[in-house]
Amino acid sequence: MKNNELLKIQMEKLFLVSRRQLLVSTMGLAVTACNPEDAAIVTTNSDVIDGYMQEQSYAPGDVALIYVNAKTQGRQKLSLQDVNGQEVFSFEAQVQPQVVTNTQPWAEGFGYVNPVIVTTPNVKSGIYFWNGKIRCIIRAQRNTTPSVAVVYPSNTEHAYSAMGGKSLYYPAGDLAVQVSFHRPWSKDVYFFSKSYYEWLVTQRDYNVGHISDYDMDDYENIRGAKLLVVIGHSEYWTRTARLNFDRFVDEGCHALVLSGNTMWWQVRYSENKDRMICYKGGNDPAAPASSPLRTTNWFVSSLKYSILSSIGADTNYGGFGFRYTDLGWDGMRIVSASSPIFKGLNIKNGDILPLRTSEYDGAPLSGFAANSDPIIDNVKLGFYRVDLIGFDRSYYKLDTTATWMVFQKKLSSGFVLNGASTDWGSANGIGGSDKARFKIIVRNMMDLLLQDVYPI
Repeated sequence: MKNNELLKIQMEKLFLVSRRQLLVSTMGLAVTACNPEDAAIVTTNSDVIDGYMQEQSYAPGDVALIYVNAKTQGRQKLSLQDVNGQEVFSFEAQVQPQVVTNTQPWAEGFGYVNPVIVTTPNVKSGIYFWNGKIRCIIRAQRNTTPSVAVVYPSNTEHAYSAMGGKSLYYPAGDLAVQVSFHRPWSKDVYFFSKSYYEWLVTQRDYNVGHISDYDMDDYENIRGAKLLVVIGHSEYWTRTARLNFDRFVDEGCHALVLSGNTMWWQVRYSENKDRMICYKGGNDPAAPASSPLRTTNWFVSSLKYSILSSIGADTNYGGFGFRYTDLGWDGMRIVSASSPIFKGLNIKNGDILPLRTSEYDGAPLSGFAANSDPIIDNVKLGFYRVDLIGFDRSYYKLDTTATWMVFQKKLSSGFVLNGASTDWGSANGIGGSDKARFKIIVRNMMDLLLQDVYPI
């Protein structure tokens, strides 16, 4: 069945559901009033179907709104679980079945009603899930300064999610231009960073504050940290978030980019901050072609803000990995084996670190050495210093090169260590068959940056 036929069926169902919800919403109050014994019903833990949080993240002590869609109406144990499924907090709340109330739920949100209200518990900052179904990002305690800030790729998650019938990718020819934050969680992007989060939660000696992409718009959320970690598939950035990233590095702090296809699209948020906007097909009504706020690829010259200036590499110079035929090895060929990044490991130049990658970033190259190792074009980048750690062959229109690299923009700047792959944090990297070495390498990279050590 063609995509447009599928969409038509989906939308017809949504319109029917919306009409039904109007009746349920008005009649449900009366039913509840006539049947007070409903409040005594305790549903099972498996009754939660899906849901979403009102805000992108919460600090301990914040009042949080949870929109829960359950199989039955009644009392439900809501269990807050970490990424490894460990319960850290629970309480009982009244929940109910929900249906979509908006006619364009991908943009307007699902419109669930009667949220559960809870004070965010005093737990360690991290990525959590209510009953394994509703994602919840808990930031660090207010007035604290974690040494490591980890950015969850929430914008990319929302961009790829087709919950409600559309996404920034589907259906072809009729893409959404706005996607709501008030939709059930989609796992489409989480697997790129899942293994990293599962590992990080076990590393008790790091003082970590977790934030969403949306939180990057407020510099106070990263002020005081020494290391900023960008993980997974961090593709969609606002201009303010990028300015804050650059400010962080320019002020002498460091960044570890364990992501690929990073900073590919510029986006902005709606006035009430409940949705993300990106006109992929052009014709952005709020930002003409000449505007630096136009929602398009960051490499477009009119934006005057090259991705290379922030992270030294982009997908134009990198590309795709295992999904296409290329000349590479599905892994990084090491060129700087003497780096302290490999401390504790028996790694030699020319060895391949297996890293089966979906998308890569690459730096501009000036050519290749006699041994076929790429040479980064620092004339184009203009950095104080830049070094290659490893590389892979990838594919993007023509054969391209993925570059695991480190650089310092100015003598006074911090260091940016760019892994240039979507899969450092996935089951292909730190959760994969070579996970023991990956855990050592990732820990070495974090430790070196926290110690202000340039790793070459």
